[in-house]
Amino acid sequence: MTKQTGLDHNRYEYLAGHSLSGAEHPYRVFVEQMNDGAVMVAADGLILFCNRRFAEILNVSLDALIGQNIDSIPNFEVRTCLATLLTTNASRCDPEEISYLADGAVRTLKIAANRLTPDAKMAILVTDMTEARAREDALRRSNEEMEDRIRERTAALASKIEEVRQSRLAALNMMEDAVGAAGALERANRDLELQIAETKRSDEAHRRLATIVEQAAETIIVTELDGTIVYVNPAFEKTAGYTREEALGHKPRIFNSGEQTADFYQQLWNTINAGDVWHGHFVNKRKDGSLYEEEATISPVRDASGTIINYAAIKRDVTAELALAAQLRHAQKIEAIGTLAGGIAHDFNNLLQAMVSIVQLLKRKSAESQRQVEHLEQLEQTVRRGSQLTRQLLLFARRETSTLETVDLNQILRDLSPFLRRVVRENIHLTVKPADVPLVIRADRGQIEQVIMNLAVNAIDAMSGRGTLSIIADGNEQTACLTVSDTGSGIAESIRDRIFEPFFTTKEAGKGTGLGLSVVHGIIAAHGGRIDVHCPAAGGTTFWVELPLQNGPVAAESTPPQADDGPISQGVRVLLVEDEEAVREGLAGILDLMGYSVVAAGTGEDALAVDDQVPFSVVLTDSMLPGMSGMEVVRRLRERRPEMKAILMSGYAAPGVIEAAVTANEIQFLQKPFDMADLARTLQAVLRQPDPAEGGR
Repeated sequence: MTKQTGLDHNRYEYLAGHSLSGAEHPYRVFVEQMNDGAVMVAADGLILFCNRRFAEILNVSLDALIGQNIDSIPNFEVRTCLATLLTTNASRCDPEEISYLADGAVRTLKIAANRLTPDAKMAILVTDMTEARAREDALRRSNEEMEDRIRERTAALASKIEEVRQSRLAALNMMEDAVGAAGALERANRDLELQIAETKRSDEAHRRLATIVEQAAETIIVTELDGTIVYVNPAFEKTAGYTREEALGHKPRIFNSGEQTADFYQQLWNTINAGDVWHGHFVNKRKDGSLYEEEATISPVRDASGTIINYAAIKRDVTAELALAAQLRHAQKIEAIGTLAGGIAHDFNNLLQAMVSIVQLLKRKSAESQRQVEHLEQLEQTVRRGSQLTRQLLLFARRETSTLETVDLNQILRDLSPFLRRVVRENIHLTVKPADVPLVIRADRGQIEQVIMNLAVNAIDAMSGRGTLSIIADGNEQTACLTVSDTGSGIAESIRDRIFEPFFTTKEAGKGTGLGLSVVHGIIAAHGGRIDVHCPAAGGTTFWVELPLQNGPVAAESTPPQADDGPISQGVRVLLVEDEEAVREGLAGILDLMGYSVVAAGTGEDALAVDDQVPFSVVLTDSMLPGMSGMEVVRRLRERRPEMKAILMSGYAAPGVIEAAVTANEIQFLQKPFDMADLARTLQAVLRQPDPAEGGR
């Protein structure tokens, strides 16, 4: 055996101190990419681990080695050497060289071992010395030839010296020849040393380049001129899902997803066959069938004469980057919609408020004409639809204020059931079935009602003739479940992934906004739930909604004032502050109709200038007034009359603003548009509250 070198000793220490059986080990990549074979063997000869280089040296696969006994190693010399090492009791063994005949040539391996403690496992390092020995043999033969030449020249020199005895001139000539031969020998030796040094530098550069390619994050593929794959780096396996062995010998068509046309590939081949570099984008298919996207550069590889001998592709997986870009574009679109919705909501809801107030006044004054009342009710419903459209836009853009409370999903269904029965056509059978147990959730009641209504309306529209609509609540220990099923035409599989996209609708023009399901999806997501759709082969559609259950008491239902309490309007003065003339006149008429004494003002300054010798009980003010805000009006009025109650109304205010104002200043809030009943309930509730000046005592 040869003496163990310091470098070998360091490798043994590495194998002795680190178990490499775990794929997550930080040194596993290093060991896998070593030029030396590494194997760990148990005391009983079981191969616990080996790297790919060890398998290549033996010309077998990793699967045929790991977990097998060394007896399964097909090479007799290697198997015998390993068995001998296992019988050695020493903790560290000197390297041993073995030689054997393989493929008609002698192959030399250097094998060294280090016994690990305390489990008697043995770490073995196998170095292929065949090329090194061949170089040494070549150098030795060269030196021998040189020595033969020197001996020959020396013999000739001796002959010349003998001749010099005969002739002084001949001796001098022979001396000159000898000096020349010595100089040539010295130059030959220097040239040989330079060649050896250059060979070492070239080998080191090749090893460095191979390491860079193997460890690159980008996929690198090298093909023959016909496209046959001859090399892939480890990054390829991670990206495409194919192992190196599965890819080698095949053509890139195994990644074809069908997303690129034949003309696309023809243009690619035309470019690289012409000797130019091709840059482009692929949608490829992994081994598991999933798609991924790559940015690629394919370059011709030329030999020393300039002839194209291969093609090299460097590709980068940009699937995640494109997904992030799509999410950013979606977020920007949502933000733009939110900005638009917030900008128009205030003015639009003010217009709707004026309309609903005037409509309700006209209904009261036209009670003798049933036909006129029906027309006005239809107009009122149209106004409410306009309000719902604005609210859907705000909900979709996450700009609608949510009021969360603990509610029973069953009770929401019961409360909606009469309204649903009025909406459903006579030829559709409606089933509303609450659960047998409470389904307590933390939710905005109005938004959950909107979810149910939107799903119900969609189901009704999907049934052109007779049909059945079922709305069923159920649940388990953690989740409240709601299913909305219909017997309509169903949803085509090709568009199911798009039904929750904003503005996507299958309805004809004028029949849908494309916001219903996207708003539903947004509401459910904001409540921590999930929604899915199922379309059986037999027809129909079922939407399935899950919401997390909550522990705690259900919020008490707000009840209107009892009849025996009597309305609190007689003699009550209301200061109305509203800059929109139509809204101001409509609300003033409704307040007068309800029995309140009303004084109306168009600005905050006008409201402060009103004579309050007879005090006002309530100020009803818009939050956004020209010049002075509604909150400022309330503050200034309460400086003079601390006991004055206040109601703030608005077509739209940014989420959080109104809540903070209401909490800090004991003010009620009305969202425009509101009807006479909403106004009456809010006024009654405010007038029964303690005075603000008394701190709620």
